[in-house]
Amino acid sequence: MSHKHYKYLILIILVFLFFGCNNSNTLTGFQCENGLLAESCDKKCAKDNGTQYQFNVNKDEKSVMILWIYEGKNVYSHVHEKCKIFDKLNWDCSEENFNTNGYHTRTIFKMANGVFAGTGESSYINKSLDISKDPHEQLYICAK
Repeated sequence: MSHKHYKYLILIILVFLFFGCNNSNTLTGFQCENGLLAESCDKKCAKDNGTQYQFNVNKDEKSVMILWIYEGKNVYSHVHEKCKIFDKLNWDCSEENFNTNGYHTRTIFKMANGVFAGTGESSYINKSLDISKDPHEQLYICAK
């Protein structure tokens, strides 16, 4: 093999290692009006300029780290555990929590065929008066 062929072989190996072994991917963020639009992530969702999301999927640990990037800077990250992971482009990390004070949160973070959808709603439920207030915090995002 000539010197030139070794360079191509090394380049091919490096490209394979980078793309084949990398468990994270970066997608462009969008804001949506509701959860259904977030799941479809279609043209009705507005591009969230400067916002990207990166996902690091660990199938063995059943976890997904979601990194929020704004204007090239890492703003926030969170590791979701107890996820249902099929592969790095298809997973579900949904949770529902109630606390003793009547505070209820429901978050859905999932990826289907490489399209991320994130929805979150929280509300306060006063059980003693049997009153349920509208959700006071809502999040409907997607990325592709």
